[in-house]
Amino acid sequence: MEAYLEQFYKGLAEWKGSLVKVEHLKQPNAKEYLNRLARAGTVKRVIWGWYWIPDKLKNFWDFLKKDNNFKIVAGQTAASFWNNDFIHRDIYLVKVKDPSYGRALKAFAETRGWNIVIEHVREDEIYTKVDGIYVENLEDCVIECMQNWAFTDAFAVV
Repeated sequence: MEAYLEQFYKGLAEWKGSLVKVEHLKQPNAKEYLNRLARAGTVKRVIWGWYWIPDKLKNFWDFLKKDNNFKIVAGQTAASFWNNDFIHRDIYLVKVKDPSYGRALKAFAETRGWNIVIEHVREDEIYTKVDGIYVENLEDCVIECMQNWAFTDAFAVV
């Protein structure tokens, strides 16, 4: 690998284990360098304009902690989080602000075998940061579970 690509890759250290958009990197030639790193197999291209900077991931929760983009765990997934996984779901509900990031996250999750549902954050959304992950507040979580007829999840949280 050329020296300039190695230097560029070292500059991506803060994005390890995260999805990165070309526009996030305010460096000249970032698009070209990411494309070359992807062809070399150093980074992974997710969708147009989005790349994953590889790092060891144990599971979906580990990814949520390492990823630098804004997302909120919501609904029944948040209920599982609040009640210490009393009721386990194989579908993860995540709310995002950036629709482009939502598409990239969905595509990345599919490559990992994670079943994920993406929704968009409301302006008045209230959330709490717990152990490096933004989680929908308890009250909103219960309300959303009740609206989705997930009564067992709602009662398990309460």
